[in-house]
Amino acid sequence: MKRRQNTIVAATAVLLLSALIAGCGESGKWVEAPQVLYMYQQNAKARAMMESGDWDSSETVCEDHLEEAREDIEESGANNLILQQLVRTCGNAGFQFGEQVRCTSGRLQVKCL
Repeated sequence: MKRRQNTIVAATAVLLLSALIAGCGESGKWVEAPQVLYMYQQNAKARAMMESGDWDSSETVCEDHLEEAREDIEESGANNLILQQLVRTCGNAGFQFGEQVRCTSGRLQVKCL
């Protein structure tokens, strides 16, 4: 009886480990998207240059662009370059786009499924 219980426990552990390795149970992976953050920062610099003529006054951090990124995700269309880049970021990592972004340690990340 004890040997049978050990066999069942070992088989269960192997199945759970296999599922974890295969990605079951994960709700997605966060992938850094530095190129998207760079696009937002360059747009902010261009706006600052047009408004005040001062290129350097527009230093921004990831959190400054988070709401704008979320709005860009909601806006679909062929001309949405940010959304295209977010989808491409997940695709390059071997995943599908998860329609969420966040900032972690000053870095923009996209959720991929």
